[in-house]
This record gives sequence, C-alpha cells and structure tokens, in this order.
Amino acid sequence: MRLSQFITQHLESILVEWEAFARTQGPSANHMTSLALRDHAKLILTAIAAEIKTAQTPRQQQEKSRGLAPEPAGQESAAATHGTLRQLSGYSLIQLTAEFRALRATVLRLWLPNLSAVTDTTASDMVRFNEAIDQALAESVVTYSRRAAAARDTFLAILGHDLRSPLATISLAASYMITSALDQDRSREVGRKVQRSVALDDVDDQRPAGIRARAARRRNPDCRREDGFGRDLPAGAGKCARRPSSLSV
Repeated sequence: MRLSQFITQHLESILVEWEAFARTQGPSANHMTSLALRDHAKLILTAIAAEIKTAQTPRQQQEKSRGLAPEPAGQESAAATHGTLRQLSGYSLIQLTAEFRALRATVLRLWLPNLSAVTDTTASDMVRFNEAIDQALAESVVTYSRRAAAARDTFLAILGHDLRSPLATISLAASYMITSALDQDRSREVGRKVQRSVALDDVDDQRPAGIRARAARRRNPDCRREDGFGRDLPAGAGKCARRPSSLSV
C-alpha cells in the first residue's frame, strides 16, 4: 500500500497516537480537551498525503530541501496555524518540534508492517514523506517564533511604560537627597513617596496565583492571607497580613 493511501485510510489511528503524545506535553496539555490536543493534525496529515502524491522534478526537490519552496497561495497552511495555536496554548518550542518527531515515527511504525517488500516506490514514498514532515515542521516553527516574538515585544513595551513613572520618582528622589540637606522628617517623607511609587503588591497581583503563593511563603512562611476585612483567605488569594516594609533613607 502506498504511504499516501495508508495515511488517508488510517487517519483516526494516527490521530489517536498524536493525541496521546500531545497529552504528555505538560503542563500546558494537562487541561486541554481532545479537540485542542489534536488541533490541526488531521489537516496536516491530509496535506502531507497530498504532497507525497504530487509529482516534482529533481530541481523542485532540491529547492524544497534548502527551504526555497514557493509560498502556498491563499490561506496559511494547517501546519503554520498549528504553530501559532501551540504558542498561544503555552507549548514550548521543544514540545512543538517533538510533536512532529513523534508523528514521523508513528506513521512509519504503523505503515511498514503492511509492506511485503521494500521497493523503489517504498523508498521514494519515505523520502517524500520526510520532506513533507520537515516542511510542515518548518512552517510551524516560523509562525510559533513570530508569535512568541510579538508577545515578547508587547510585554517589554508594557513593562517599559509601567516602569517609567516609578523609576522617574526614584531618580528624582535620589537627586533631591544628594543635593539637599534633609532633616529626619523630610527624609521620611521622601522615603514614603518613593515607597508609594513602587507598588510591589500591584506587580505581585499580576502573577499567576500559584507563583504568588510560593513567593509569599518564601518571603514569610507564616504569612496569613486576609481580605480587606481581616478574614482568612485560601493561599494565593488576597494580601499577606504583614506590616509594610520600611524604607531607610
């Protein structure tokens, strides 16, 4: 049986293996549905089967091996969309590439026992299959990296904007303290203004609850979480019932 035909006829069994492997890629996959784990795998496999059947010249094969294949017209490929969605789901780049490594091994493992002999046609199908897998992986990595770079740039822009005001306050306070003779009361006033500008609790609140709870325990193992009325809350919720840290000026 030709490899393209095998993939088309055994899509579901291959997808079951894909989903089982994707489910091991924690922690992001721990709470994903079957539909999310499979994502665009069916469309990727369908495109690979079609690519294996498509005739190509030796020149076209060489260009593909060098990453010079023509860009597909119209919509982006299923593999490209898969890369974007895996980045949004929290998969690492290593986990993304591992999916394609596992897919390659799964298809060959299921197909080879169905062959009575390895012929030139079999070898050609395997070469074309590996080329198609590599192409799909490259498309996924490109969109994954592009999405990750955009998220990083957005984060740095927000961070730079939010840090501008507190850092300006700290800089002005430092300059004032260097150039002025301050008494004790005046020093405390400057310290309070600097302390208010650096809203560490607000920064803490933007982190995931689990990370906030672990950080609180490291700072103060006896920390008791309270709401605004002094009532106890579960770990990671509310604010720690501790005295505000003081700033020596």
